[in-house]
Amino acid sequence: MIFSSPVVQKYVLSGANVVATIRRKGYYRVGKRVIAKVGDKRFYGKVVAIAPVTPFSLSEYADYSGFQSVEEWVAEAERLHKARIDPDKFEIIVVEVLLGGVKTDGQGRA
Repeated sequence: MIFSSPVVQKYVLSGANVVATIRRKGYYRVGKRVIAKVGDKRFYGKVVAIAPVTPFSLSEYADYSGFQSVEEWVAEAERLHKARIDPDKFEIIVVEVLLGGVKTDGQGRA
């Protein structure tokens, strides 16, 4: 799971324990272990929740997105995905970032 947004990268690197992200449906499931890539750093994580993209769930998870508002969060997701955020195609993935980074080989590979 790559976090490309500078806002989210700053949020994760500041020590966030939980991060919410808008992703395409179908790949993630609750309990799935992930490696969160933030720039050249890697962190272990685990999907702890999945929610539909609705006004209610966006407002519920906005505090864990790293953005100041739901509008900023959705606009950045649309920019990164190069698509409108269609609730039929996207979902909110909530990842618990576990303590400690993943060891890399010096070139950013785990």
